[in-house]
Amino acid sequence: AAIVPPLSTRIADRDIPFALDAGLSSPFDGKPDVTVNQGSYMAQYLGVHTLRERGREIERMLKNAEIQQKAGIDPYHILSQSFRDCLRNTDPSDSSSGELHLMEVYKGSKQLAQEFGDLVPYWETWNEPDGHFFPGRPEEFAAISKAAYLGTHAGNPNAKVLLGSMVRPVGMWYEDVMKNGYNPY
Repeated sequence: AAIVPPLSTRIADRDIPFALDAGLSSPFDGKPDVTVNQGSYMAQYLGVHTLRERGREIERMLKNAEIQQKAGIDPYHILSQSFRDCLRNTDPSDSSSGELHLMEVYKGSKQLAQEFGDLVPYWETWNEPDGHFFPGRPEEFAAISKAAYLGTHAGNPNAKVLLGSMVRPVGMWYEDVMKNGYNPY
């Protein structure tokens, strides 16, 4: 819930970072081009300059990013779709056991960043890693995030890599990520 001031008194400034998790690429009406176009223009009108999209096939992601950029929106996408299976459980009954494949993370991030170039200025490592979307521990997330950062910058040095949206208030999970050397990344 939020108190929203009248539009006439709002400051729509690109230097004030505010992103909206739009998910416009998977509309219920089955018309993604229309939905992305209208949603992007509505967001721009409301002073939102950055929209985060859901992971989809590359062609849809590129098309959405182009539509958003044309509407004055900075697209914001999630890297982990290119390496979602980088943490493979060796024992399916034990979610704490797994094998990291960090070169998959590096190569997948690099490939996405190269393919999108400056069309997508912001990349999130993983959606809500402190919740149910990430199957591992904080130290594994720190390692994956470092590899994603390095790969993204190898693919596009201008890209900005973000930690990931949170489910819970900042606490022990993120403290453990930072204890594992994430801060410089």
